Amino acid sequence: QAALLQKLNIQPFFYGLSISSIYDNGSLIDAKVLDLTDDDFAGMMAEGIANLTALSLGASYPTLPAVPHLITAAFKNLVGVCLETEYSIPAAEAAKAYLANPEAFAVAAPAAATKAEEKSEKSESENSESEDMGMGLFGF
Repeated sequence: QAALLQKLNIQPFFYGLSISSIYDNGSLIDAKVLDLTDDDFAGMMAEGIANLTALSLGASYPTLPAVPHLITAAFKNLVGVCLETEYSIPAAEAAKAYLANPEAFAVAAPAAATKAEEKSEKSESENSESEDMGMGLFGF
């Protein structure tokens, strides 16, 4: 077939449509609307799932996307009950240990706090020197 087409001097060709505008229910829409990528669709789906999760959490209606948030909230409530009572579970032991001795968990905090205090003292002394120029609010 290819040889016959060459003898008849027929070149291969391609037909296709080029969409320039879309007409829908009396509206004329530009074709750029069709230039959405897979990432755009994935972002729209993620936003929709986030909205569904927020709605189901707000309505206290369990849905599959809301389950991890419900389990996390239930765990926080359980740890809170363990902290207020003498009942204990292994997962709440770290929180109880922190409340019993907070200094043991704050090893690096004093060094950072000291540096922050030194910086604030320097900036306050610089500000006080530049603020006092012998003039009041309106230059009197």
